[in-house]
Amino acid sequence: MSQLADFIHQKRQQKPILSMTHVVYGYPSVEESLDWMKRLMQEGVDFIEVQFPFSDPVADGPSIVAACHKALEHKLDVETCLSQLGKLAKNFLTAALC
Repeated sequence: MSQLADFIHQKRQQKPILSMTHVVYGYPSVEESLDWMKRLMQEGVDFIEVQFPFSDPVADGPSIVAACHKALEHKLDVETCLSQLGKLAKNFLTAALC
């Protein structure tokens, strides 16, 4: 089984319904989006779908379009995003295991 499948299986043993949310990285700022993700994890969200913003997400609806456009004002890059998300996940997992 993959790590994700193992995680889902383990979580489903604890509760029948898992929660997932969506965050646009960099909206309204990088720091606020990372703080928001940290808070969501602390509150028990099982999965966070993190969207790296792009200029034409019209299929995602007007709220996501607006969030992406605002986030893109910050001149983001994928490498930094992945690094910050990795640190956030590592810190959360370390804290959760203690």
